[in-house]
Amino acid sequence: MGEDLGKIRCRGSKAAGHLSFAVPVEGYDDKFVVGLDKQILLIDWNTYESKSIYQWIILNIIDASIPGNRLNYGTVDPLGKLVFGTMNTNGLRLANVSSLNYDLELTTHIKNIVSTVGIVFDPRPPRRPKVYVIDSGKNYDIEAYSYHRTSGIFGSSNVVFNWAQQGRIGHPRRLTVDKNSHLWVPIYEGRTIIQVDPASENVLHFFFTSEERVGACVFGGYRHERYHGIIPENDRGGSIFALKVPGVQGWPPKKYKMNMQEVWRRPQGTLFPRP
Repeated sequence: MGEDLGKIRCRGSKAAGHLSFAVPVEGYDDKFVVGLDKQILLIDWNTYESKSIYQWIILNIIDASIPGNRLNYGTVDPLGKLVFGTMNTNGLRLANVSSLNYDLELTTHIKNIVSTVGIVFDPRPPRRPKVYVIDSGKNYDIEAYSYHRTSGIFGSSNVVFNWAQQGRIGHPRRLTVDKNSHLWVPIYEGRTIIQVDPASENVLHFFFTSEERVGACVFGGYRHERYHGIIPENDRGGSIFALKVPGVQGWPPKKYKMNMQEVWRRPQGTLFPRP
């Protein structure tokens, strides 16, 4: 149900487990916020060199009292808040979508989720900002929530893409959005990437791949004009491929805006990547 981006462990601390997301921090080239099992950590990570030791600070422990819950996905909203979803490994509706604001205050936006397998914000749709969420407990349908452009609160929702009606194998995963407000959705175990128009609820294009398990997608390149599909780690190892479609451009990634004065009050430790 969940998809692990990797594993890291820590010597002499509780910072160990499955890595679910990593987002950059605004104002710092060497700091990232990562999801690690139930923990959200701030780590020092210089992407230009490989280090054997990383310093970390615990920002929050999510769903600490809910057995079977762990972090499964994370991103940054248009306001610079960290937004993340959890999953329940027992298949129960105990997971949620929540956020941390500038002062690290926790807000829960969606409850009764089985597994959050995708979240993406469309900052400039034709009318109001939207956030699209995929929950495995709702047959992997893509659901659109209204999003308040100043408070960041989620509002009412409706299904904009019914996956069960497609009659195809596999299921949607970590989606992204382009500047035309079209969704790009990898179909895990389906050898396919689809471009969806949420306004008409139609599939615009199918892109077939030789890989069975495309687990996530992002836009990259100098002008974010290349679509990158991410193949999770398997017996042959993970991989990334790029696809350029004329006239399609994605949004640059947002960075988490956080109060570093509040951060320094949190517990610290040393992180050792998995050998």
